[in-house]
Amino acid sequence: MQPASQQALSRRGLSGGMLILWLTTVAMLWCAEARAAVPGCELQGVYQPALAPLREPAQPPGDVSVILVHGKNGSPLAALFNTAAAALAQRGYSVIRPLLPWAIKWIGGEWVYRWDGTQCEGLNYLADLVAAERARGMRVVMMGHSMGGMHSLLYASKAGHGLEAIVAIAPGHMLPLSRSVVEMTAGEVSRARAKVAAGLGDEPGVYATYYGQLWPLQTTPKIFLSYHDVTQTPDFTAVLPAVTPPWYLTIGTSDPNYGFYERAGVITKLPAGSPNTYKVTSGDHYTILDQVPDLFDTWFRSWSQVGAAPRNAEPVVVQQLLNQLLLE
Repeated sequence: MQPASQQALSRRGLSGGMLILWLTTVAMLWCAEARAAVPGCELQGVYQPALAPLREPAQPPGDVSVILVHGKNGSPLAALFNTAAAALAQRGYSVIRPLLPWAIKWIGGEWVYRWDGTQCEGLNYLADLVAAERARGMRVVMMGHSMGGMHSLLYASKAGHGLEAIVAIAPGHMLPLSRSVVEMTAGEVSRARAKVAAGLGDEPGVYATYYGQLWPLQTTPKIFLSYHDVTQTPDFTAVLPAVTPPWYLTIGTSDPNYGFYERAGVITKLPAGSPNTYKVTSGDHYTILDQVPDLFDTWFRSWSQVGAAPRNAEPVVVQQLLNQLLLE
């Protein structure tokens, strides 16, 4: 039996393949209208994920949207993000969970580490999401975990970011400060550079990224280098001082990255002054997410507030229906 929403569209003459085609077309038009290239990434395209962003609740409870950015080889469908998103929604925030290029993906009946977009394409996609929320009258907070935290900081260092604030949860992969990543992937970078030089930059292959150990992933040389080649990736010694919205960075004492921010001077490179906050708490790289909704809510309301939802901030029904059809 069809859900009521699909039945309603079917009564308008849309069913089966026509319904999927219509929803896909409308979703693509919505993205095109929102398009907003990130400075430095204007010549690259926009990432086109197989899954539209997950949203909860359907009707925004207030005027603040939180874009929850997953980490390296993570997924917006992960249980830890389900819990965090539900807790944020209960506290009055509208939560958007996008699928990014550096996600693990369900392909051919199995989970695959496949990176299918460059860093600039991913940043441009985040810009689309921010622009779309602002067009609905929402204020936007970007909240990123691990490599998603790195991208939140990177995005917030760009002009015209449109953010109210950023939250970086145990951010990593901040080149060249993350020296372990640079050193452990040096051989992979050399191999990918050779492929590009030979005119094979778009040839699919297997390259390894690093977090704790080397993890093989399916990608192309060009995509791999956009995240790992220090001659291409933004230099975080310059990125961090350029972050302009209020920032909140948190790390757990059981996280392998604990102590790295002090050793690498991450905190001293970030702009100082209230309400910017560095918070050390309990937990490891993943269990810290259980604390983040409360920590963020307390911090945000100490200097701002959550207002009433704008009148034009209606549910994005097209995306919700498209998600359901894609998952089915």
